[in-house]
Amino acid sequence: MDTVFPQALHQLVSLVHDGVNIASQSEQLQSTPMEDECKKDVHPNSFCAEEDPVAKVISTLEPLQLQNVLLGMVHNFPRMLEALILQMLSPASAEVLTRKFDELDQLTSQETGMNSTWLFMVFLMIICTPDIF
Repeated sequence: MDTVFPQALHQLVSLVHDGVNIASQSEQLQSTPMEDECKKDVHPNSFCAEEDPVAKVISTLEPLQLQNVLLGMVHNFPRMLEALILQMLSPASAEVLTRKFDELDQLTSQETGMNSTWLFMVFLMIICTPDIF
């Protein structure tokens, strides 16, 4: 049995859950204007994939494994996928995700003559119509 799928799915869901909890806790704290100026970004080195936990998880997956993980999130955790894309995707993880989609396009177009544009459409559906799921 392939253990990569459940591990990667669990890692991404956990990262999103933790990230959303941290963001909501920081919103609950009252801060002074001086503290607002001194706050650090959640992703201090957002262009470095090695230090971005979401980029690390995505980069360790083969393109078809990533496809299965994302489809698993669509079916089982659509709100987590929405939060992953809207709140947790740094520039580094977006770049890694784009490269994986390019690799997936190459694989699927060689095998079936189709590309993974439909997967992008699923993402857009989730983002644009959150009440669909």
